Amino acid sequence: MKKKNLSCLFPLCYFGLFLIIGLSLLIKQPFGNPPDEYNRYLIPRYIAEHGSLPNGYEKSIRIPGYGFSYAFQPILPYMLQGYAMRFVSLFTDSDTALLYTARSVNLILGLLTALLVLLLSRKWFRDRRFGRLFAFLATFLPQSIFLHTYVNTDSCCMLSIACMLYGLTLGLEDAFSPRSSLILSLGIILCALSYYNAYVYILSCILLFFASFISFSRKKVRFDTRSFFRKGFFISAIVLAGIAWWFIRSAVLYDGDFLGLKTRNACASLYALSEYHPDTRLTWQNQGFSLFDMLRDSDFLTEIPNAGTILRVHKGIEVVCLGLCRIQLCADTLKLLSLGYKLLRQGVDDLRMLNHMNQNGIAHIHTMLADRRENFIKHPVFKPFCRWQLAVNDQPVNIAFCDKGDFNDLLSSIPILIHLLNDPLAFR
Repeated sequence: MKKKNLSCLFPLCYFGLFLIIGLSLLIKQPFGNPPDEYNRYLIPRYIAEHGSLPNGYEKSIRIPGYGFSYAFQPILPYMLQGYAMRFVSLFTDSDTALLYTARSVNLILGLLTALLVLLLSRKWFRDRRFGRLFAFLATFLPQSIFLHTYVNTDSCCMLSIACMLYGLTLGLEDAFSPRSSLILSLGIILCALSYYNAYVYILSCILLFFASFISFSRKKVRFDTRSFFRKGFFISAIVLAGIAWWFIRSAVLYDGDFLGLKTRNACASLYALSEYHPDTRLTWQNQGFSLFDMLRDSDFLTEIPNAGTILRVHKGIEVVCLGLCRIQLCADTLKLLSLGYKLLRQGVDDLRMLNHMNQNGIAHIHTMLADRRENFIKHPVFKPFCRWQLAVNDQPVNIAFCDKGDFNDLLSSIPILIHLLNDPLAFR
């Protein structure tokens, strides 16, 4: 009963702590404080006001100064936020309520990510303590939980990665059954419609899926072509059904540019201010500096004390958790040593008891065997025998067979005799 209570206590604390921290950040952060939230919020606000998806050239959603918009890229998270805001706008016109609604969508996506991380920890770690430690560190990493508290596409991207990993894990266990294939397909769809930068995970899924059908036997490499194409077609069909509409729409709107990247650059060239124009603005790269030079000479690493403090706190939590796990492992090791010592003592006592067993005890076993002679003969293991006799006290063991016996029959009877001597009540 206590184990069941403890197993239920961790998920409650896990999700409860996530909601407390997530809601606190969601409410406390002023609008525009998170990176680029103001420009990202333009798209869900447009969807909430018009009830339709915007064209990337739409003036009201273009980023001031830069001249382009995020609508050229996949906007599934903004769609979820926009239509949720449109529903809430039926009851209130408060800008604060609409902003919290958009942020809450990402918090829900983060909660689903936390759930999948917890499920992955149970699949990847045999020891539940290490699994819980993994889930805690992955979910409550400051940068991770922060992404789920403001308007962006990163939260949906993280959910898609967790979903793909869970689908792959299940697929490697059950040879990509329809259930695991559906989960994997859902992860790929969410990734494809949320963030181009995460497409490398889709490529990784394809490579692992391909490798799962390779087997090695007798120094030969075999590839299950039939299963690969059958299950691969099933997953591909679901993914195409989920993402094709967006890329077809982009191809129609932007003259064949189904990714929208070239059109986005063209839009920036038309509407960007001179200091932000992609052809004229100064960057570390076009000035001839390397990435190392940028990190060393800029204030990228020195002017983020808050992030450094958060990182140090997280590292401290990690050290404490690892220390607790080591203490628990030492305690378990001592328990195992104690149990091993008890088993050794019990074995020694059993050997002493057998050593001091007198002839009366052996005769008693022989009497019990004789009393149950009829039951032994009826048992299936004695069907090859027509009569048998077991004797002790330095008398030979005699077994007679119905049909012609040979040396193999005699050898096969030895385990039966040993079993009878060790447990005479087995065939009662």
